[in-house]
Amino acid sequence: MATFLGYSNFNGKNGSKFSADLLYDILEQNIAGNYHRVRLYGYIRSWDGYSGSGSYAPFYINGQNAGGFSSISANQYSQVAVLDVTVQHDDAGKGVLNWSLFVDTSWTLGDASASGSLELPTIPRASQPTATSANIGDAITIYTNRKSPLFTHTITWTFGSLSGTVATGVGDSCLFQLPESLYSQIPNSQFGTGVIYCETYNGGAKVGNTLACNFNAYANQSACLPNVSIEVKDINESAIALTGSNQKLIKFFSNAQVDFSSSAKNYASITAN
Repeated sequence: MATFLGYSNFNGKNGSKFSADLLYDILEQNIAGNYHRVRLYGYIRSWDGYSGSGSYAPFYINGQNAGGFSSISANQYSQVAVLDVTVQHDDAGKGVLNWSLFVDTSWTLGDASASGSLELPTIPRASQPTATSANIGDAITIYTNRKSPLFTHTITWTFGSLSGTVATGVGDSCLFQLPESLYSQIPNSQFGTGVIYCETYNGGAKVGNTLACNFNAYANQSACLPNVSIEVKDINESAIALTGSNQKLIKFFSNAQVDFSSSAKNYASITAN
């Protein structure tokens, strides 16, 4: 059933007993296209037994000739014009229907005109993701914050020169195990920042733009400690001859040598021994 938008009485003789009304129906909400299709109806009303007639009077809706009439019967309330319009919404899903009506009877009844605006229902738009942070090797949680339960998502990521797909067909959230290869992008840092990208779909149609958020990946200290080895040996050949091993030391006689070695892990580097 059509909903009332606005009206105007006529400005001529007995004009207060007649009005031009505008009503509307929402025909379609198109999420993928981010628009509404709206049908506008022009009505003529009379009351208290008043009537009138004359030459054909066009009924303009939003500046377009959408119908008309040549007579108004007593106590009439009937549709005389119709126009379909498309209202494109903005990136936030907000849309406003601007409307106007104008009727010029060229009778003594005169003219009727009115205008206004109507905020249409917000159309759900692309999901804005958020993500937790974690140590490399652990999992972060990615939340889509979707605006409709019908939406699904494709989640991808970048971290330095690395990139990949986390998952497709994601609903509310998903987990992303931070791969060990991320260490290669932060050889001299304790953490790095990556980007999560979220594409929103309604069925097979993409909704809005691809939106993104950041996440931090931290180096796990226990996993990054270098391998260190220390070896003590006797290099005094006489002492070795007495003990039969360079691993045994004779107090005040052996000549001990300490060998230190280390190797870095997870793409780290060692700057001093």
